[in-house]
Amino acid sequence: FQVYHLEDQLYVYIGGKEGNLTQCAFGVRVRGGLGGGGVATTTLIGSEAGARASSDSARRLAMKSGKSIVISVNMPEGCEELQGEAERVLVRYLRENGALEKDMKELERALDGL
Repeated sequence: FQVYHLEDQLYVYIGGKEGNLTQCAFGVRVRGGLGGGGVATTTLIGSEAGARASSDSARRLAMKSGKSIVISVNMPEGCEELQGEAERVLVRYLRENGALEKDMKELERALDGL
């Protein structure tokens, strides 16, 4: 994977080819009304059906990190089941490098209050 850390955003590429951005999605946590918050996602590049893996990852990573996420997931054909493991490795990498530390503590505090 490749990761670019911006101030309040992560730009992530997960895949088997170097920077193949045929599918790309954006996810961001939103503040909700009575029902609480959630995550809004949209496809930036590619078809909605084709970018499903990117949208799903954007949703999960935005919720975990509290940051806005631009992500492209392009797993090699036949290796789609590795996406979950790639995300786990990515989250571990982000935690180890301090990209999620502050946000994760805030998220954990917010979840404890529910």
